Amino acid sequence: MKEVLDLFENGILPLQLPTDGEEAMLGYNCCFIVSAVILRSPNQVLMIQEAKPSCRGQWYLPAGRLEKNETFAEGAQRELEEEAGFKFHPTSIICLEGEGPGWLRVNFSGEIVGGELKTVEDSESLQAKWFDVDEVLNVRINLRATDIVHVIRKAVHQQNSGPPLRVLPLIVPRSNFTVTVLIVAPASNGADVSVVLSGTRSPPCAPVLMRGRRFENISHDLMQEIGFKMDDCQFCGIVNIAHDGRQGQDGVHTTLAYTQPTGYT
Repeated sequence: MKEVLDLFENGILPLQLPTDGEEAMLGYNCCFIVSAVILRSPNQVLMIQEAKPSCRGQWYLPAGRLEKNETFAEGAQRELEEEAGFKFHPTSIICLEGEGPGWLRVNFSGEIVGGELKTVEDSESLQAKWFDVDEVLNVRINLRATDIVHVIRKAVHQQNSGPPLRVLPLIVPRSNFTVTVLIVAPASNGADVSVVLSGTRSPPCAPVLMRGRRFENISHDLMQEIGFKMDDCQFCGIVNIAHDGRQGQDGVHTTLAYTQPTGYT
């Protein structure tokens, strides 16, 4: 990271700070979804049966919209308790999905710390049930949507790949939407150098996933400021997000990661 800061201090790369945009208002110009993947031995995943008329009887992960005055983790805890009956401690982000700063889905992994499996229906869900992971991944049950399959697959992969991830959203209040672009590019000496293009001094910390193109439009504008071409860069994912709805602010700061194989001069 020191090399990155040296690049800015020596004037090699201009520093582009995120600019403030429209004030975020949950339910008006932004919608945030939270979900939880709970795995247990032997090879089972927790699912809930939907009660909503449009998808009644179908199965899905415990998930729902973030409410006012919640953090992402608190929203996931509430949804899991309402829909599955368990108290939940989020331990990491599995992946982040976004179609721009105003629509994000934050998928958590975590541990059950209390409660009991829901068996009595209400307006939140009909019931919760443990399923064999392969049943869900191969869509042998009636899923509300298959967009959760890749999330569960990623959670299983992370669980089986060594030490568990411990990456959670940054708890920082924001009143609006801002974006940081992080690029990893080879330096002239052949060494990899992390090049931060929009001002953050936090190192990258997590994995991800991306959908839609609106973030790419934002990134294009930021890169033009310092002479990088989008065509030369490969998108890696959303690195992390900063948000704290408890203070009545619905804004989000998002960090996007790219690689630039041809390097810079």
